[in-house]
Amino acid sequence: MASGISKRLAGGALALMLAGCAAAAATPAFPQPDASAAGEAYLRSLRGDYLEGREVETPERMPGYMRDTYRRMHDPAADMDIVQRQIGGFQRLNLSGCRWAAVEERRIPMTSRARAGGQFEAGWLCEVEVFLNTLARGQVSARGEGYFFMNGDALEFAGEYAHGWETAGGTNTGGRWSERQATAERGSGWKANEGW
Repeated sequence: MASGISKRLAGGALALMLAGCAAAAATPAFPQPDASAAGEAYLRSLRGDYLEGREVETPERMPGYMRDTYRRMHDPAADMDIVQRQIGGFQRLNLSGCRWAAVEERRIPMTSRARAGGQFEAGWLCEVEVFLNTLARGQVSARGEGYFFMNGDALEFAGEYAHGWETAGGTNTGGRWSERQATAERGSGWKANEGW
């Protein structure tokens, strides 16, 4: 009988704790950002994740024979050029589907965890559409999703950055494969990222 009471008390305490977390996540701590503030936060976070002291973190459970390949695929130097071109060509960011939500760590990529991991419990989870102006392809856009949260007085972004760039006509222009293909088609004198 005593164990039945303690189980009910423990279950009730757990329910209260979960209800408290849900209540904290349900009450926005700050107003939903507008597109301008969200664009600034997105760019600031992109710089922080890719241009400021980024190191390649290899997942702990990765077999040794895969570590070098993983590090080459996530080479900060290669990403820096692409990110600098994205920042330079940035035009605007549109927000959609925003809702105040508790953090799900799986939504925050490894590149953002060093900066944003454990910094917030809830934030505005939004879909973002980023528009860039490129010399070679004109205007392109891509979508991503992530949290906007406050870090002190600064709004920041943590989540999936925009990828899968498409032109106004809907042609996919993003990804390393298409850059390699374009280089092969144009010959060895053309640089893959030229015109970003």
